[in-house]
Amino acid sequence: MNCKLWGGRLACLLVALLLAGCASAPNEQLLTCQKDKEQLLATISQQRDANRAMHEQVASLESRLDQAEKQLAQGPSGTRVSTRPVEVTPLPWRAPADTNPKR
Repeated sequence: MNCKLWGGRLACLLVALLLAGCASAPNEQLLTCQKDKEQLLATISQQRDANRAMHEQVASLESRLDQAEKQLAQGPSGTRVSTRPVEVTPLPWRAPADTNPKR
């Protein structure tokens, strides 16, 4: 009879532990899901901001390109694309250009 009493208590104890474990597991899962959700929302927000900034940059570059094309289309007005002096470097497979041709 003592064995039955201990068996019943042990069974009740096991059921109580299982219920407590099952009750805490969903809470932990919920907290983990909430943390993941917050991280995902933050990432989405960052990506949206980065995307918006890139669209603004593209619009700015398109505007600059449009202005440059209009200036080029206006015709020859001493058009010089670069302000740097043009440097001619001889290519290794070509003979150097003769600056004093003998005629």
